[in-house]
Amino acid sequence: MKKHLLSVLAAALIVPAVSINAGSGLTQLWKYETKDLNATWTTAAPDWSSETAIKATSCSRFGHGKDGKIYTVNMKTMSIAEITENGWKDVYKLPSLAGITLPNEAGVATPDVYGTAISMDEAGNFLIGHFFTAAPLSSTVWTIYNPTTGKAERFDLGVPADYTDGVDGHSGIGRIDCVGRVLGDLTKDAVFFIAPSFSKAPNKYSQLVRIVNISHEGDKLNVDASTSKYLYNAITSAYTQTIAQPVDATFDDFAEREYEYTGFQMFANYGGLNDFCQNTSTGDFFDWAFYQTPLKKFVNTDNCGFDTFVLNGVRYYVFNYLQTPNPANTRTMDIAIFDESGAIIETWQNPDYVCNNGYSSIVAEPLENGTANIYVYNSRDPKKAEGQIVEGEEGRVAAAMLNFDPSKVGALLGSEDNPYIISTPADLTALGSNIMGADYYVEFDADIDMKDASFTTINATAFVHVNGNNHVIKNLTITDFGGNAAMFANFTGEIKNLGLENCSANVSGAWGTSGTFVGYAFDATLENCYATGKISNFYAGGLIAGVQASKKAVIRNCYSAVEVASETGYAGGLVGALNDNTVVTIENAYASGKVTGKAIAAGIVAGVNDAFSGGTLNLKNVAAWNGAITCQNKNAPVVFEQNNLTVNTNNVLVWDGVLLNGDAVSEGKSTEELQGEITGWDGFNEKLNNGYPVLAWQNANGETSGIVGVAADVNEGKEEYFNLQGIRVNNPENGIYIVRRAGKVTKEYIR
Repeated sequence: MKKHLLSVLAAALIVPAVSINAGSGLTQLWKYETKDLNATWTTAAPDWSSETAIKATSCSRFGHGKDGKIYTVNMKTMSIAEITENGWKDVYKLPSLAGITLPNEAGVATPDVYGTAISMDEAGNFLIGHFFTAAPLSSTVWTIYNPTTGKAERFDLGVPADYTDGVDGHSGIGRIDCVGRVLGDLTKDAVFFIAPSFSKAPNKYSQLVRIVNISHEGDKLNVDASTSKYLYNAITSAYTQTIAQPVDATFDDFAEREYEYTGFQMFANYGGLNDFCQNTSTGDFFDWAFYQTPLKKFVNTDNCGFDTFVLNGVRYYVFNYLQTPNPANTRTMDIAIFDESGAIIETWQNPDYVCNNGYSSIVAEPLENGTANIYVYNSRDPKKAEGQIVEGEEGRVAAAMLNFDPSKVGALLGSEDNPYIISTPADLTALGSNIMGADYYVEFDADIDMKDASFTTINATAFVHVNGNNHVIKNLTITDFGGNAAMFANFTGEIKNLGLENCSANVSGAWGTSGTFVGYAFDATLENCYATGKISNFYAGGLIAGVQASKKAVIRNCYSAVEVASETGYAGGLVGALNDNTVVTIENAYASGKVTGKAIAAGIVAGVNDAFSGGTLNLKNVAAWNGAITCQNKNAPVVFEQNNLTVNTNNVLVWDGVLLNGDAVSEGKSTEELQGEITGWDGFNEKLNNGYPVLAWQNANGETSGIVGVAADVNEGKEEYFNLQGIRVNNPENGIYIVRRAGKVTKEYIR
């Protein structure tokens, strides 16, 4: 066999909360809903040792789609039911297999019943599981049904010889409710994968993926399930209905693989990771397709629905996802399609089918015309107590058939050609739920005032490109996310040409971060940006609160007039703290706000913790213009150094008026000298605001940009202060104010 490996994907993904390009490349062909096929258990689940109890309910939990139809198992009639846009009907009565000896290793009786797991091969034969939740039988007993001949072949996979959980024999092998696609012809040669989960120690948090090879010698059925892999840390739940889907389109493609166990992918939610994964050639661990992406807020981990397919050489994934408007509904029917770059390119929602329970099947069927049919099947089971089932809450089944045409997919929202535009406070508030893909582009086309708007910090791990286009966000009060508060709590990307005025991010927490632009930087660049306001937290920074270990940050052509405070940790006028092996570069930047790090450290860059093992800080054309710095360390105001931090300096300046712990610095530059230096740096020019240099692009908005309702020709002999809404302030504290004096109106930072 020749080596045939799927390339490992390394893009970040955040699933959007709204439909993207819905209807352009993804078309709904039909959908159907019925109350007839699903169970409404009013007490406990059926007695799996009782054939009568099992057949008392249809319990059509999972489905499989092919050739424009969806098939499921009607357990009440022991038939295969067919669903189309015209409704449902039993089409194949499954033959009785009474009298056949079945395994009974878990002490479960073996009545003559078919279960809910169902799939189809390339020739149209059915693969059906048995016993639903009765482990281990639900993952070991299967039937091949040929609808042309009506012949059924039942086989037992048995329990792997090397499996042991140390408790109750083999009872911990886990249940298997569903099964992925089959490659080949089950009546000749075929392969499929099952992924029952363990339920007992020591392998409780592992997945057992079994590669089942089917072959025939005349009328003799041969089953080889000897290739079994324990995939540790793949699944946390012992009852997760996990599918191991083949990555190949045909049996012949799979047969060419050098390593069989590289031929499938799974969706794993271990530790909330929520990612697609593929086994390596050793079979010992996974290559994650979209490593460390925060899907857990959106992806339907309780469901089992997912498939992967290839059209025109491009791999796609389709899976269940959660809508932000209804995050409590963990079992929606909604789906999203994304490609191998990690970008969501289509979504579909079924607003007519809303439930609080259910299990989904998703099947992709590539067609010769370059499109794919997508089948979505969802079964709801409310499991209410006796007498509590009310009208409208009965068990239901919903099915839909869609067609995906990649040639009709338009430019993605958030792509370079179609950036996400922020014009209003609502646009900024909704940004976090719309970020997706490996690269996401955001542009501002107006100044926005967030005074009356609610805003929660954005947790973004996609590479986000933000272009402020010389606009300003005013009065941004940030609600924290897990103790982290900044415009972006976690950030990878670039922000340029943007101002934050009167920004507030104040959080009390043991280990939180607060910044204006960024809480934790993973690979961040700030260029031609400025901030004013007041922030506090354990890690607090005027522009960036902290830099993640082994990551990097660049601040270029920026300034901060932010008052920064940390009662228990690190406070920095520009950056709060560095972590192990970070590389931080600051060029053409100054900080002028008050900085207080009462417990540990403060400065332009507050410093590093006691366990710091190394890192690099590059400073070029950097000025500490802070009015006062309070901290334990005495080598501020530039940087608090500990351990192995390497600091490279080139023209680092300190204002001679800085008070360090109440004492004047011994050496420093005068106000006039700093003005002369900074106005010559890249990104600045000769313009001053209340004596401080401002960015060159701020000229484009004019010195009185955003000043409304304050006339210059009134009370020329007095000096008066107004907030940014034009309301008079008699005793201004630190912050941005509108100042009227001598017949002129300016916007100034008052300290």
